Amino acid sequence: MKLEFRFCISPGPQFYSTIRLAALSLRQLGAPYDSARLRVSVGDYADLDSVQKSNRWSEAFPIDWQMVERDRFAESSYLATHNSRYAASSHADVIILSDSDLCVVRRIDELLDRLSQSGCRKIAGLQAHFSPFINGAQRMKAAAAEAEWRQLFAGALLPAPRLTERYSLDTADVMGRAPAYFNYGLVAFSRDAFAAVAATHEDYCRRAAAITNRSFFTSQIALTLTIAAAELDVERLPHAYNCANDELPFVAPENVRLHSTDEIRAVHFLRNQQLDRRSFLCDRAKYDAFLERPDLNRVNRRLRDHILTLAQHDEPFFGAG
Repeated sequence: MKLEFRFCISPGPQFYSTIRLAALSLRQLGAPYDSARLRVSVGDYADLDSVQKSNRWSEAFPIDWQMVERDRFAESSYLATHNSRYAASSHADVIILSDSDLCVVRRIDELLDRLSQSGCRKIAGLQAHFSPFINGAQRMKAAAAEAEWRQLFAGALLPAPRLTERYSLDTADVMGRAPAYFNYGLVAFSRDAFAAVAATHEDYCRRAAAITNRSFFTSQIALTLTIAAAELDVERLPHAYNCANDELPFVAPENVRLHSTDEIRAVHFLRNQQLDRRSFLCDRAKYDAFLERPDLNRVNRRLRDHILTLAQHDEPFFGAG
């Protein structure tokens, strides 16, 4: 089993520290996670020598630092950084695209087994938390949001979408239905599915950007279009595989709901209420404050316990590396 993770970041300790946590987390899980290739795309005109000098710790891990081409970054900024994860082909059996503020805390063997089957053309992910369509400060009502999806597909010259999926944190069930539209915290591909998406994703990004006037969610929307165009099989994952660090996964729609912290496979520490996701791993005072905080929510307690377990062998704080 060959496994590969792909991340995209900007240069600096606030991102390097999260990659280090991801790498330490995978190493702790044993094979095949400890040998998984980590391909990290770095934007913002980053220089490879500078990145490597700032991350001597990474020499002990199977990490490839890839610089986003300067002309591409000049043209598309952070969208170029994000899309660079599709730039190189892969010989891995399973490829996982992950946000850097996500760490795997428990083995995901069953998912890897399903995606590594011969001839599999499957993508797996958690439906996005909310609708991407905003009308001023308010999210569109269900009918209008569903109409937006139909217009997007028509504008991209695709058949009308099947709107069957409820957003994964639409607890009041007021946002309507959508096609497969994944939160990019963790999206897993079989080898053939990744190759199919990589071949056309940039084109659908351009189409999505034009249709949505460069929405903040352009890349996520483009993935939805690419999935449909490639006619991929889709597996809907529950919050356990991409668990936001607040209490909302415990009250999510039943089909994706988290019932116990024991179910959590990966923590996505994107919420800043109890930690600063961009600095708590590289600011000693913030790191210590997080570990000592007595009122952490259940998911953040799981993250803290994971960090303390790692610290028995390798201190996750970035300055220690």
